Amino acid sequence: MHSLKFHNDQEISSRLGVRPKDSEKVILKQGGSHLTAHFLAGFIRSCLEIFLVALIEVLEPKLRSRKAGDRRCAAVGAALRGTEQETVALPIRAGHPRGEQVARPGGSSRPPGVPDPPSRRQREGEGRAPPPGPSVNALENDQDGGITLALENGPVLSVSPQLTTLGNLTPSSTVFFCCDMQERFRPAIKYFGDIISVGQRLLQGARILGIPVIVTEQYPKGLGSTVQEIDLTGVKLVLPKTKFSMVLPEVEAALAEIPGVRSVVLFGVETHVCIQQTALELVGRGVEVHIVADATSSRSMMDRMFALERLARTGIIVTTSEAVLLQLVADKDHPKFKEIQNLIKASAPESGLLSKV
Repeated sequence: MHSLKFHNDQEISSRLGVRPKDSEKVILKQGGSHLTAHFLAGFIRSCLEIFLVALIEVLEPKLRSRKAGDRRCAAVGAALRGTEQETVALPIRAGHPRGEQVARPGGSSRPPGVPDPPSRRQREGEGRAPPPGPSVNALENDQDGGITLALENGPVLSVSPQLTTLGNLTPSSTVFFCCDMQERFRPAIKYFGDIISVGQRLLQGARILGIPVIVTEQYPKGLGSTVQEIDLTGVKLVLPKTKFSMVLPEVEAALAEIPGVRSVVLFGVETHVCIQQTALELVGRGVEVHIVADATSSRSMMDRMFALERLARTGIIVTTSEAVLLQLVADKDHPKFKEIQNLIKASAPESGLLSKV
């Protein structure tokens, strides 16, 4: 704060533009203003310091986590490239000693016991402290072509080569699931007559192509048996159940008896209950699921619509009966194409299901 120096009252009056008797009040007022400004500046500076400290405390863990993630990604990328002459400790699964050293693809072919010469990176890194962060200490190829990595002080990462579900169907790797098409559901399920018609078409196609069919009935003592319009001739299994999902021990045993099963074509009722739970369980077991939209319904169209949307988001394929049958024959020259063509000459019913998918 600057001090004001005056020689007399007249000089004070002339410089401050006040009468001599008011000069003391003016000086005190200006001095108070300087003190207030000084106090405010200090207060603002203290607030900024507090804010910056709090901001650093919030951001610092996130920055550390991001740096650790970047180091982990770099380690995974280096392991996947596999072009340097380095070794990794195998494996994750039992049957291999954890300390065994196996050359990475592209590495040295020297006999056991003969060390590789140090690489340029190793020579340059001599005398330096190792960088922080996880390192790859185990690598293994999965049976499906994927790669499993174990990171030191980090999680086990699995990298799969298949990123999307293609949805290809072949008769030799497909099973049809007919879910709870029972008599007591007839008055309650929307467009039940339409899905019975399409379901019967699917079962005829399965018989023509030699595809196994598994049928379930939900509490048949109270809800009745499968409707008479559905011809169950030649089906592999008809099973009563109380569980909503069709994935029962007997069904799993039946699937185990069929070699090479990869896909299930699923239809019946209700979409948001038994169909949804069956589909999710099958996907969880690694089975590709195709839900036939024109052979699947519920009591409520809202329940049906949101169930199909949810299932589609999980990678389950929502399709139609004609698409399934033609995909299974795949070629006009297929020996069974004419019989399948006769099935689909009459289009599937265009009911209210169409606008509710």
